[in-house]
Amino acid sequence: MRLPYSRQASRKTRISSFSQAMALGLLCLGLILLGGLQTKAFFPDMIKIPPLNKVPFQPDFQDDQFQGKWYSLGVADNTIQNGNGSQLTMYSVNYELQDDHSFNVNTSMLRDEVCEHSVETLFPGFQPGQFTLGNLTSYRGVMSYIVRVAATNYSHFAMVYVEKIVRFKWYYKMTLYGRTKKLRHKLKERFIKFTTSLDFTKDNIAFSVPIGECIDG
Repeated sequence: MRLPYSRQASRKTRISSFSQAMALGLLCLGLILLGGLQTKAFFPDMIKIPPLNKVPFQPDFQDDQFQGKWYSLGVADNTIQNGNGSQLTMYSVNYELQDDHSFNVNTSMLRDEVCEHSVETLFPGFQPGQFTLGNLTSYRGVMSYIVRVAATNYSHFAMVYVEKIVRFKWYYKMTLYGRTKKLRHKLKERFIKFTTSLDFTKDNIAFSVPIGECIDG
């Protein structure tokens, strides 16, 4: 039995529309998959980034107690892939509290036998213990820079998380600071447990070699 022409045309139109929709759907799926592969290739570590809301705040953060000198004892960093084989040289940072509750952060480190000093300003964020880098546009390629004090007892240790985007690439790390250069075993184990709970691996973790030059001035 032949269908009337109008019904045949309507059926052909429906089949054509369905075919076009299927083709468009497959094209979109292909583009999504391709985009995902390109994104993974461009941001290979993106999936490992701990959500910022997963990183805790130090409760009732006291900036006046946090200020002063700290030594870098260790770090968990997404750019470190062989923590046990990494040799990090200790550096020092001095947090100078300003009247507006920002910090001038003075860093001293030894690089290629040369003592280097740098100063950055951190402005308080929406919650005590979180900061953003001041004058962001003066740092080439830096699109975002967030600092969060995750844990500290002010007198012995601090764990400070930094997440930044540089030229569309994510970098993130948790630094372990101490008021002295000595890293106690209990604190070391606590840092490893804490950072691995944030999806860092043990291969991302390295500890610093103490030095006397440059950082004690």
